[in-house]
Amino acid sequence: MATSNDIDKLVNTLSNIIPGGNDLWPLKPSQLLPYIDLDQASDFHLKIKDLKRRNIPIEEVANIIKKPSIIRHFISNVACTGLKSAKKLKIGYIDTDDSEKLVKYLIDILYFLTPEDPFCINGTNRIHTKKELGYIVNNSHWNETSNFNKNIINTLSVDLVGYIWSIYWPYFPSAGYETYGPYNTSELFGSSTNLLIKRFYNLKPIEVWNHLRGVPYNSIDLLQIYNTKDINVTFSNRILSDVNLPSVNTHYAIKVNGRNAGDITEINAISKIIEHIYKNQTDIVNGLSNQDKLKQGAKLSYYMLKPFYMKYWDSWFPESTVDQTIKTLGDKFIKKGIDQPKRDPEELRKIFDPRNEYLPL
Repeated sequence: MATSNDIDKLVNTLSNIIPGGNDLWPLKPSQLLPYIDLDQASDFHLKIKDLKRRNIPIEEVANIIKKPSIIRHFISNVACTGLKSAKKLKIGYIDTDDSEKLVKYLIDILYFLTPEDPFCINGTNRIHTKKELGYIVNNSHWNETSNFNKNIINTLSVDLVGYIWSIYWPYFPSAGYETYGPYNTSELFGSSTNLLIKRFYNLKPIEVWNHLRGVPYNSIDLLQIYNTKDINVTFSNRILSDVNLPSVNTHYAIKVNGRNAGDITEINAISKIIEHIYKNQTDIVNGLSNQDKLKQGAKLSYYMLKPFYMKYWDSWFPESTVDQTIKTLGDKFIKKGIDQPKRDPEELRKIFDPRNEYLPL
């Protein structure tokens, strides 16, 4: 069971990895999240109570959600602040310790999915057993890199991340992307080598963006071996290193829609298609009104947890509730968030700590 010490670790992690408001798109956090977090946190809080009444074990819930980065993004976007916001705005009845209980429940899921490093303090996001990892490595078609194809592989990786950000935005990328690792591969690829598994999935979420129906890819897996130990995966699932990682990428394997795809000509073609789609998607998002951005943002936040909602209930997106909240709050936070102040780590710790009621709205 999660403890107060676990919350301290979580809050310290969040206060050091949250980017400045100007770094996020298409709206700043203080413009977008107040329209989402209070409803979704309140709804999730009630759903957890329902699951407990039905004696649904947390291990089952974790296996439905599967991806630890979904929990991490939900914690940072919604769970730490949502019930505080609901209480401050007097929406529903919230007990003082409900926020803490909600966050502890989510931390327990993280411990189940990634017991080794749930808050990525050690720079890892590992979910695979040794046996599972062996199967992945042995059933992938590995190719050696060259000065020529390194650039193409790196371009594909960059384009895929750009695509994910264009459809899921920087707030909800784990709805379609997660990096696992680093995994030590010294026995197979030489000393100091490590594997990163970059999984891109849900590449055409037509429930949110109907115009993506024609996208030819459902999933793309990019596996890369790097000749360095200097690789870290953060709580927000970003890859950090003081090394130029493309330069030390020695081997790669790619799966497209579940099949091995190592031909460099095909990979180059995939990259160009993905780049074209995400540039068009970026223009579409930029062309939305602020009201439409709010609704799409809320839909993306709920979509991130769609398997969880649909497993235990009959719908995943409370559209009427979201519409009402956007109508009730109006453009208050849209206008107020334009000049979002840069907050220091100490204030961020207070904001993300579910054990207090501090929330500057």
